[in-house]
Amino acid sequence: MGSTTIPIKGSRKDNRFDLRLPLQLTVEQDGASQYSISGSSLLNLSQRGAYVLAETKISKGRKVFMAFTWPVDYMDKYESDKLRVDLEGKVIRSDPSGFAVKLAETFRVSTVSP
Repeated sequence: MGSTTIPIKGSRKDNRFDLRLPLQLTVEQDGASQYSISGSSLLNLSQRGAYVLAETKISKGRKVFMAFTWPVDYMDKYESDKLRVDLEGKVIRSDPSGFAVKLAETFRVSTVSP
């Protein structure tokens, strides 16, 4: 997967990966964007969820949209060196270190021009 991923073994059902990537996160309330957070973040990602280390507390039940770019080798044939991944989900747990998101089954992947 690249040098930014570290598989994590444990009692979880899905493989998990620690990623340090530029992350943009938008929190929604009552169908409208409430606020956004952006910057480099440690993201513990699995097939069905993510844990984001963050100083900002996000309440359980909030809908969130996450976007990050993923550097990928050999993308020159696409005239790009990164993939943009857009995910959405719902906050299922929040603690002083960050929050856990259950991912929706919808996502979008696109290329990013250099």
